[in-house]
Amino acid sequence: MRYTVFGAGAVGGIIAARLARVAEVGVLSRGAGVRAIRQDGLTLIDTAGGHSSIHIDVADEPGELPPAAVVLVATKAHSLPSAAGAIARALKPGGLAVFVQNGLPWWYLRDRQSPSAAGRSSSLDPDGSLDAAFPTCGAGVTYMGGAVVAPAVVRHVAVGKTVIGAAGRSEDHRLAQLARDLTRAGLPTEVAADVGNALWRKLVVNLALNGPAVLTRRTIDEMLSSATLRPVI
Repeated sequence: MRYTVFGAGAVGGIIAARLARVAEVGVLSRGAGVRAIRQDGLTLIDTAGGHSSIHIDVADEPGELPPAAVVLVATKAHSLPSAAGAIARALKPGGLAVFVQNGLPWWYLRDRQSPSAAGRSSSLDPDGSLDAAFPTCGAGVTYMGGAVVAPAVVRHVAVGKTVIGAAGRSEDHRLAQLARDLTRAGLPTEVAADVGNALWRKLVVNLALNGPAVLTRRTIDEMLSSATLRPVI
């Protein structure tokens, strides 16, 4: 099964670098990241401090890569409406997009039909482009920790688990294969029967950590190792 990782920031870069060890993988990114991957490959600094570089297919336009059976989307949620067309073009016919992001996505409210939900959902998908492009999709969250050190250089800070599942009430066998491949690549992954619950659990974690991180200007590791901040969190 061929994969494309859409967005090569910290999470996307770690996924691409590790997944490329066990499967066919391409990366869709932009700017300096694309140039750096083309020139030097994608470099991963692992949790033990070891460096490894892998040359991987990369492009800034979907048509420059072979169509993928699964596109793993690791961009920020607010950029999704403008990226919907490019994500869809990166898929082969019948392919599956899997959105690995924090927060409650557009489909969450769409699939819990009610008059009040419809109004709130429109702010997440203002022109309906996501709804039109991905009537079915996969979704998930990850607890891995990472950072972008330089263009095309990512540091894997903490392993953590990744949880994926089918959006809404559908099922898809490709998610089990994706979970197996990610786990073989060193990223422990499980398939949840109700991925909505996983989204809420991660959101609670984000709520506890993000505010103190902004106020103290410290990383999660720094806060959790602080005798003063850890009890606050």
